[in-house]
Amino acid sequence: MQEATFVWVLMCGSRFSCGVFSSRELGEAAIKKYGLVGTLTQYPLDSLTYDWAIEKGLWEPRKPHETEPRFIGRFTSRSKHFRYGHEGDDKSESPAQADE
Repeated sequence: MQEATFVWVLMCGSRFSCGVFSSRELGEAAIKKYGLVGTLTQYPLDSLTYDWAIEKGLWEPRKPHETEPRFIGRFTSRSKHFRYGHEGDDKSESPAQADE
């Protein structure tokens, strides 16, 4: 299998992203330029995050609802997930999970 290519998606409080970047540094530059508050997350191209996390051994479904469309559609691996401008942020990586 070919090594995954990634993009960085910036979410700033909307249901839709406000930017997609080829590197974390470019995303952080946009955040700094406009003083944005949001989350910058790395996502694999051409794959569901759910499938990618399972293939990489980062997560596996253990409960029946974890294989259902609603769960899969809300899943994020958060393997590279950084928050900016939020009080108490440590910009650290977070474990895999679905946003409920």
